[in-house]
Amino acid sequence: MKIKKVSNLWIPSKNYLIWERILIMWKEEYKRNLFSAKTIIIIMILILVGCMSFFYTYEEKAYFISLQQDIPEDVNPERLAKNIENQNGIKFDLYFLLQSDFFEIYIIIILLFCGIFLASSVHSFLDSGQINCVVSRTSYKKFINSILISQSLYIVTIISISLVAILTIRIYCRRNR
Repeated sequence: MKIKKVSNLWIPSKNYLIWERILIMWKEEYKRNLFSAKTIIIIMILILVGCMSFFYTYEEKAYFISLQQDIPEDVNPERLAKNIENQNGIKFDLYFLLQSDFFEIYIIIILLFCGIFLASSVHSFLDSGQINCVVSRTSYKKFINSILISQSLYIVTIISISLVAILTIRIYCRRNR
C-alpha cells in the first residue's frame, strides 16, 4: 500500500482505493453467486451425474463377475479376470474422472451452466443501469476483470464441492457393499 503524506495525515493513495473497491466488488459478486439457488441446483445435478457413473461402473463389475461364472466361447478368461481385478480400490473410485462417459456429460453441464447463468450476469448489470455507478468509480476493464475473477472462483468452488461430494459418496458406498 502506497501512502502519501498530506500535512500530518496519512491517507492511502488513489490506486490503493481502486484496488480495494475491486476486491470488495469481486467478493460481493462471488458471495452473491455462491449463496444463490442455482448453486445448489447445479451441485445436485453434478453429484447426480457422478452417482450415475458410480452405479453404472458397479453394474458393469457385477456383470463381469456373473460372466466369469459362465464364460462364453468368445471371451478371454484371463483378460476377464484381469478386468475384474482392475476395478478395485482407487481406480474404481476415480473411474469417473479418468475413463467415464459421464465425465463428458459433467463437463457439458458445467459449460451449459456457465453459458446460461454466468454470462448473463454482466448483461444484467448493463441492462439495469448499475454499471454506470460502478464504472464511475472504477474503469470498465477493472469491473470486467473483477467479474471474471469472481466467476472463475465460483466455477472452481462448484467443481470442487461436487467432486469431493462424488468421491465421498463413492467411497462410502463402496465400503458399505
